[in-house]
Parts: sequence; C-alpha cells; structure tokens
Amino acid sequence: MHSQKCPRILNMKVLALLGFLSLVITFITVRYAGDQQSGVENDFLVHRSGHVKGVINMRRQNARPSHYMCKDGQEMDTRPLLSVPRVGKYCNIPNSEPPGEEGMVSKDYKLLAAHVVIRHGDRAPLIHLPNEKAPPLSCLVDMSQFKHVPKMQNYQHVMAQAAQTTENDSDSVAEFRRWAMYPSRTECGEGQLTGRGATQQILSGLHLHQRYAQSPHNLSLNLNTVVAHTTVVSRTYQSAVAFLYGLLTDFNPKKLRLHGASSIMFCDSNAAPGSVCSCPGLEAFRNRAISKCKSDSHVFQSLARYEETAAKTVAQVLGVPDVKLPTPEGVMDALSRYACHSIPPPCVTTTTNTSDGVCSSVTCINAKTMEAVWAPVDAMSSCISSNPDYRKYSAASTQGLLLRIVQGLHRATLRRKNNEKNTGTENGSDTSQKHEPVFVLYSGHDNTLTPLIAALGLTDTVWPGYATRLVFELYRRKWSSSGKAQHFVRVLLNGKPVTYETVFCKAGSVLSGANDLCEFERFQAHIVGMKVQSFCSSLRFVSNSLNRRRKRAQK
Repeated sequence: MHSQKCPRILNMKVLALLGFLSLVITFITVRYAGDQQSGVENDFLVHRSGHVKGVINMRRQNARPSHYMCKDGQEMDTRPLLSVPRVGKYCNIPNSEPPGEEGMVSKDYKLLAAHVVIRHGDRAPLIHLPNEKAPPLSCLVDMSQFKHVPKMQNYQHVMAQAAQTTENDSDSVAEFRRWAMYPSRTECGEGQLTGRGATQQILSGLHLHQRYAQSPHNLSLNLNTVVAHTTVVSRTYQSAVAFLYGLLTDFNPKKLRLHGASSIMFCDSNAAPGSVCSCPGLEAFRNRAISKCKSDSHVFQSLARYEETAAKTVAQVLGVPDVKLPTPEGVMDALSRYACHSIPPPCVTTTTNTSDGVCSSVTCINAKTMEAVWAPVDAMSSCISSNPDYRKYSAASTQGLLLRIVQGLHRATLRRKNNEKNTGTENGSDTSQKHEPVFVLYSGHDNTLTPLIAALGLTDTVWPGYATRLVFELYRRKWSSSGKAQHFVRVLLNGKPVTYETVFCKAGSVLSGANDLCEFERFQAHIVGMKVQSFCSSLRFVSNSLNRRRKRAQK
C-alpha cells in the first residue's frame, strides 16, 4: 500500500515542477516576443511610414478640437480707440475744465474785449457706412461726473424750465424756436448735438468766465455785454446756448443776444462795412488745391497705406467691397460714433475649412485701424492748408469775419478812450455805451475754423476737433509813455498762445516775454489792407469773359 502511494506523490511533484518550468519558459518567450515585436514595429515605421503616419495623424485629429482659432488671423490690438492721440484730440472728451492760457498776461495789461470762434460740440455722425448696424447715440446730458459743480448740475433744470413757455422771448431767441435749447432726446438724429457736446461747451464757457470775469481782469460779462452769433443749424445753436450758460452768471435763456448767421463764415456787410461776402469763382481755388494735393507724394503714400490696411479691414467687417466705402474723411466721421463714445467697435467672425478642421478668425475695427484712417485725413489737411491756391481761398472767404472781429475790437479801444475822457479815470464806468459788447461768440463749424486758421498762418492745420475754440483778446497797457503802442491783440487756439505764428505778427513784432502780445494796429492794418475786393472783382471779370465765350461757342 505504501509502495503504491510513493510513486503517486512523486508523479505529482514532477508535474508541479514541470508546470513551474512551463510558466517560466512562457514568461521568457512572451518577453522576448514583445521585444521582437517592438523591433518589427520600429522597422515598420521606417520602411512603411506612409500608412502608419496616416493612422497617427488621424489619432491627432481626433485629439484636436474640430473648431479652433486660425493662426493667420488679425493681430490683436486691445487698446481703446480713444488711446490713439489723434482720436483723443478730435473727440475732446470733457473730463474736466479745458486747459488754456486765456487771460494769463502780465498785470501791466488790462483786458478790454474778447472775440471767440468755436466749432460746435460732439455730434452724431453725418456719414453712415454701407451695411453698418450703427448703435444709437444718446442725446441726453449726463452730469454725473460733475456733481461738484453746481452750475453743471442745474443745466437741464434751467433749460427745461425755459422750454415750457415762449412768453417774453427776445426777438433773437424767437428765431430759433423750432429747435430745443439743449440736447434732450433719447437718441440723436444725424448731425445732432449730443449731451457730451453740450457739456464741452458749458465747460469752455465756465473756463473763460473764470479767466475773464474774475480777478485780475474783472471783465463785465452779462446779458448786455455779451453777444453771440450762430449758423442756423441746431448743433451750433445749442452749442452757443451751452457756452453762454457757462459764461454768464446772470444767464437767462429768454434774454440772450443771440443772432442767426446766413453764412458759415459770418460775413455781413451791414455789421462790418467793407466786407466782401460774394466772390464768384472763389471755390475753384479750393477745388484746385484739393486736386493738387491728391497727387502729393505724402498724401498718396498715406492713402495707399490706408487702402491696403484700414479700408480692407473696415470693408471686411461690414461685408462690402472696399470701393463702396466713402472717403477716409467719411470713414473717420462714421467711426467717431464708436471712438468718441467708448462704444465697442464692430467685428466680424469668419470660418475656414482646413484639413485639420474648422478654424475661426475675428476681425475688428481697432486702434490700429483708426491710426491708419486718420493718416491720410491729416496729410490731406496739412497739404491743402499750405497750398497757395487754398491760402487765397481762405484769405478771401474769411475776410468778412476777420474784419468784423477787427472792427469790434477797435470799437472797444474807442470805448475805453471815451470813458477816460468823460470820467477822467481809467476805471470809469461805461454808461454811455453799456450795450456795446465786450465779448462776442461765433458758433460755427469745422469749415468755419479750417480756412480761418489757414488765413492766419497758424501751424496746427489738422482737422479741428469738437468744441475747438479760437480766441482773439484785446489788451490795453495800463501805463505807457507817449509814442508807445497802447493796445495789443493776443490769439489763442484751444488755449495755446499762437500770436507769434500769425501772418501779421510773425516777423518779430510780438512783445518779448510770455505775454505773446502783438500791437493791435498791425492786426488791424493787415485785415483792412487785404485786397479782397479787387481780387474778387478780377475773378468776376474772368468768369464773365468765360461765360461770354461759351455763349459765342454755342451759337
């Protein structure tokens, strides 16, 4: 029995040992086979890479999202449009009282009068781009950032009260009844003054009140001594009212001396005898200057860059051919809606099918676009202003306004002399001519200021921004020995003294020092001596001759 059991046990041990050896051999075989298979796969990748790479690429494609951003999209430019210096200058955002050196002269000089020419404040664009879904602009006035200025806070209340009745309106106010005295609509129509535009003018008025009506000049600014003229357009009318609101402490909207002008150049031969308000053929000089400047190398280069960059971007965003866009000036005007009001500019998203899937690219009108739009605009403005033909145009077209300013300032010198003669003192009260204005405002347009700046010979010839102001100040020397000049004129553009740039005082005739004063007689002689009448007569003669030739040719 025992002898039969031993072989069985032995057989079981042998089987167990054989099983163990079999497991070891299997493990070694599998490991070796794995190494071999790895070598085969590596060799397969080397010799038959096409198929395997295709498989790998398919796996990578499956790993990548099916929708991704294209690598060759528009370069990111996250700068606000207002961060572009040229845009900021044009928009002229009213964050605080405007800077300026008006009235800042030596105590040896007494301010007698001031004439101010302004461009209206911020307005809704006049140009709409094709296919543009333009967001509306608010015409409501927001004074939330000026809570510390009581007069700013009261503006809407005063204007709303005045609008409730038309009784006791002065004749000058009555002619503007078809318009509201201030921006009060929830949405601005084309070309209408915005609430921001009114704010700009109020701040300008407050600024000049502080500089003129307060010490040291103490100029008497009231409803009797302040006169305003405006073109017959709602935005210039409302700008004038807002400016006067800031300027006058006794502001009464029903008693303003506010008059409408039939011309954007404020030419009136009745108000200023000797004015030449009609000059047939004069517009040809302006058109000739524009034509010449279109072929100017600098203008041509900036326009070419604009067409290659900004024009293509704007056209792509709007989904129109670039040939459908207006001029750069028109594009700039339309885009001011976004730039001047911090409204997000329009963008467009395009998708492209690629072998890797669908990629998207976003194109936006950004700060770089605005820089490219403004470049040809400013290049053209500078070229035109320096063109001899345009200088002739600007001199003739502004003669009436400049003569009006000269004659008004001259009357102020006579008024002072008469006061001293009647009272025996320089500080005598002005009772005989109390209604003669000491402050005159002309509320106009960019087309008012552009030729005026050129006619004076000033160097800042770019497109005037909103609420631009050109100031003519008249001073009298308090103490003067006989033979010396008594009266002086001072010219400022947006608060910067520019008298030394003017054509009548650039030849070393400005007083030394920081006063930037020029003898009034020089200013007067230059304007009175302009031979505009003979110039326009010659144009009329040429025009009549050409008309006669055309008539003979038609017979």
